Amino acid sequence: MMKDTLILLISFLFTVSEASTIEVNNNGSLTNIDPSKLSYKFAVSWPLGFCKINTCSQKPADLPRIFTIHGLWPNYNGQCTDSTEQYDFTKLSSIYANLKKYWPNIKSSMRPEQFWGNEWTKHGKKCNLFTVKGYFDEALRLYGQNL
Repeated sequence: MMKDTLILLISFLFTVSEASTIEVNNNGSLTNIDPSKLSYKFAVSWPLGFCKINTCSQKPADLPRIFTIHGLWPNYNGQCTDSTEQYDFTKLSSIYANLKKYWPNIKSSMRPEQFWGNEWTKHGKKCNLFTVKGYFDEALRLYGQNL
């Protein structure tokens, strides 16, 4: 029971600052973003622990036994413009297997393609920092670098 409690409590965030991040302005020109105003919250969770305190669509026996990506959330303390790029799942075909393994949708019965589309719309397109594929590549890169 103590082990389950500890696993339940294990959840952590990485705050990552990138010194060379760029932004695309409305006129299409690239400008450097002040790194002191830009950070990302990269969150991972332990699915068994997450589903003990949240309603999940999967049975405990079907949950991954590894930490999985919970989200990548840009945090920019300044004026910025969201990307106009529309989510297109076909752009993720080369990383589909890794997304399915490391960023599964355990909370709802939504198809993976729809789930990742929601993540892009809600978080990825903020401040025009990423392309669709770039956003998911970055989450996978951070996962590989930190876990």
